[in-house]
Amino acid sequence: MLDYSSIGKRIKRLRLQKHMTQEALSEKIDISAKHLSNIENNNAHPSIETLVDIANILECSLDYLVLENIVETQETNYNQEFINIMKSCTTHEKRILIEILYAVRKILKENP
Repeated sequence: MLDYSSIGKRIKRLRLQKHMTQEALSEKIDISAKHLSNIENNNAHPSIETLVDIANILECSLDYLVLENIVETQETNYNQEFINIMKSCTTHEKRILIEILYAVRKILKENP
């Protein structure tokens, strides 16, 4: 059974990460902003077509939106989240973030 509350929360989180309003996302997927609000707040259940449209616009996989307990999905989620963050950065910011990641990874490996 699908957890529509979690689906709505993931949609909202991704939408906000992309600095999109409900109006902007709903316009792109051809539903009303009110319906999108209802989906995000678990007051309406989206159709599979709507979920596919949302996943495409938010640049995530459909399984990320609808499943939260599959092990393979978690790795995909991290990768997608990293990609989304990096897309919004300048080249200079990307270089700094990568250097920080390498430094933190080294510390984590030295201190398990």
